[in-house]
Amino acid sequence: MQTTAIGTVANSLPKNKVILLTLLSSKRYILIAELCNIFVIRRWQNKVFFKKMKKKTQISML
Repeated sequence: MQTTAIGTVANSLPKNKVILLTLLSSKRYILIAELCNIFVIRRWQNKVFFKKMKKKTQISML
């Protein structure tokens, strides 16, 4: 299940951000399941934004 979640996130991110998210999840700093539950991933003008559903704020991962 975690591999599927990483693959889903990886398909919508540039390569360097995929490596960062994979590293963070593998070192247990962030659970990939938490990432999928809390954040909605969307592309907008060739940039990736994570929109927090609870606070309705955008965090740029650039």
